[in-house]
Parts: sequence; structure tokens; C-alpha cells
Amino acid sequence: MPITSEVTITLASVEITDTYRVALTTRKKSTDLSVDDARQLAAELIAAADQVDEALADMLATFDEEGRFEPIPSDQWPELAVEGDPLPISPDCEPGKHSACTGDAWDDVKDVPAPCSCACHEAGEVTR
Repeated sequence: MPITSEVTITLASVEITDTYRVALTTRKKSTDLSVDDARQLAAELIAAADQVDEALADMLATFDEEGRFEPIPSDQWPELAVEGDPLPISPDCEPGKHSACTGDAWDDVKDVPAPCSCACHEAGEVTR
């Protein structure tokens, strides 16, 4: 008579970080899932995103003129900087050529032009 047992293996886990992001951890870099597992993972990701939306809505809520609670619609939320996101630095400031910096940089996170955030601008090293 064979002895059998079932082993549960975590293929992926979803959690909300302290910086209001959804973290997905998978067993391997490339994980193929059954259709049911993929649907379950998608549902967990959506549920976690909804929880982040609720947390941010509570954090960004305002009160109307009569003192009633009035949440800010998500499309009007400000961009939230996430700890660890790199600050935009000019290609001149990065290697230390501060006097050549025009004050312009590229925000790699948002993929848009941005002012250079090098400390040399605050210290008055750059006069442009």
C-alpha cells in the first residue's frame, strides 16, 4: 500500500509595502502557472492594488467646506515619490562637472525632463 501526501508550494506571494506599492514575489524569475493559478494571482494583485488605493485615499482625503469627509479622486492624486527612486541628476553633475550643468536633468522614473537635483545647486556652486 503506497503512502502519499500533498505538499503545498508557494508559487507567488503578493503584499503591500510601506511605500504604498504592491510587491510580487515569485518562486522563480520565470514562472509558468496553470490557468486557475494565474487567475488567483491576478485576483490577489488586484485586491492588493485596491487596498493601496484605499490607503492612499484615506491618506489624501480632505474635508469639504461644511467639515464633511470628501476623498480626492485617484486621478487627482499627486505623484508620490517612492523611497529608492533615483533623483534626477544632470549628466554633467553626475561625473562632477558641476560648472557645466545647465540645471536640466531627466527623471528616469517618470521618463520626463526635470530640474537637476544635485546638491551643488543648493550650495550655490552653479550660477546658471
